[in-house]
Amino acid sequence: MPGASEVRVAFGGGGDADDERAVLEAFSSWVGNGRLVYVPIALDSPHEPHLAWATAALGSVGITSIEMAASADQLRDALSRADGVFIGGGNAYVLLHSLRNAGVDRLLREYTERGRPMYGGSAGAIALGRDIGTARHADPDVLGLTDTSGLDLALGYAVWCHYVASDDARIRDYVNETGHAVLAIPERGGLVRTAERIEVVGPDSARLFATWSDRSLEPGDLVPVIA
Repeated sequence: MPGASEVRVAFGGGGDADDERAVLEAFSSWVGNGRLVYVPIALDSPHEPHLAWATAALGSVGITSIEMAASADQLRDALSRADGVFIGGGNAYVLLHSLRNAGVDRLLREYTERGRPMYGGSAGAIALGRDIGTARHADPDVLGLTDTSGLDLALGYAVWCHYVASDDARIRDYVNETGHAVLAIPERGGLVRTAERIEVVGPDSARLFATWSDRSLEPGDLVPVIA
């Protein structure tokens, strides 16, 4: 039966293609020569310039067959022919609302359970985590979302992107308020989930914040399992 044992999800910290090289290469190894669907719906339109960026960034790691889904409805239609999905950055609240409103959040979870690879960069990575409240310091909640639950593909962790050390106090406040454990990833790094494990990839280290831990995670480290 398909399920968590087949899940492959990459989380990029929000940097450029060189910053996220290690994460992109892991994702590329999963997609191979297949067809990728690029999802820029967290960003304002027009989306063509964003597609040009994605084509260059993904082409640099060998992914050349790219289709853009400029809306959640287009993404729903594209999933059946996609060998991988890349969800880009922008406003995490707009992204989650769009996916949820079209029922695509559930379809994406099912997609990963079938062993199909997925990449989230910046807002995309945050939406794939447990809760998008980690973006509230940067992204205006223009839609007034009351339920900020993400797709929960990071094994129970919320994801914080563009992490720098000056974020520490803000992240600790978030953890104390919500009780959610957080994986904070810098622009020059990310996370790679395969099945029931998450590995930190570099070049820079990530950081774990939780009620039970607060420590750095170096490239190659495995993220502790939430009991």
